[in-house]
Amino acid sequence: MMMEWLTRLKFLIFRKRRDEVDEELQFHLEESIAARIAVGLDPAEARRQALIEFGGVERAREQVNE
Repeated sequence: MMMEWLTRLKFLIFRKRRDEVDEELQFHLEESIAARIAVGLDPAEARRQALIEFGGVERAREQVNE
């Protein structure tokens, strides 16, 4: 019973942490896109370049977890 409760608690903590990491990554990606749009790129190209520079969301998540 206690192990089940601890497992559920651990899941909730890590899930919340992942949600926070996702929000942080999204914020930085949006800031990078906005900066590129501000210098004259069209939104699609700005997003493409920001994603290339960012290196992928999944990779960034892995780096945060390490």
